[in-house]
Order: sequence, then C-alpha cells, then structure tokens
Amino acid sequence: MTATVPTTTERASVVVGRWHDTADEVPLQHWYVETFWLPILGPTAFLTARLLDRALTDSGDLPFQVTTSLLGYRLGVAPAVTRKALTRLALWGFAREDDALYEVRSTVRMLHPKQIRRLDPSLVALHAERYPGGTS
Repeated sequence: MTATVPTTTERASVVVGRWHDTADEVPLQHWYVETFWLPILGPTAFLTARLLDRALTDSGDLPFQVTTSLLGYRLGVAPAVTRKALTRLALWGFAREDDALYEVRSTVRMLHPKQIRRLDPSLVALHAERYPGGTS
C-alpha cells in the first residue's frame, strides 16, 4: 500500500514560506487586490493571504509553522474553513503547496479580461477607468 501525503484540506498545520516569483505585477497588500480579487477569492481566502503575507514579511521571509486552528482563530472562522481558504488560494495561484511547504506569493497578477467581465458592473467600470489599456 502507498502512503499518501495529506493535502491542505486534511492538515492540522502547515509550514508557510515565501513563493518567490518575479512574474507577478501587484503587491498582495495593494488596493487592486482588495478591490478586484476579493470578490473572486472570497473574504476568508483574501484575509488568509494577507495574514500569511504579513507574517512572512515580519519573519524576514523565514518559513514558519502554523496550525489551522490558530489561523482560524485569527480570522474568526473554524479550522475547516481555514483549510478550505488555503486550498482556494492555491487554486487561484496565490499560493502553492507540496509535501512539506505551503508557499505564498507577495505579489499577484492582475485579472485576466475574462475575469474582469465577470465582476460586478461597477467594478468593471472602475477597472476600465483605472486601467484603460486593460491587463494581461
């Protein structure tokens, strides 16, 4: 029988590190992410990303271990919700995971035109106003 490594949704804790990728465009703490990515990610995943990014910055980008219970406590949600948020961040490219490390980006890409079109019309208009040439 082959042993399987638990995924983020099954782990009680994760070792968090920095995903160093220079191809991205917008700092995670930038208003763009809050304004345009928040409706896509959802509030828990969004706040999880920001919390982990700040913790990594405070640690000098040194990896650290954190329990999903502690993350949930800091966010005001259950550990299962926290694990789902971690999975969602990886799904949308804000993080990636392997057997030993959950890496978080400090910058993210701007929305693809198809993603922009799916936003609320007021956000589509704001994006067009601020970024008339589009993105991607």
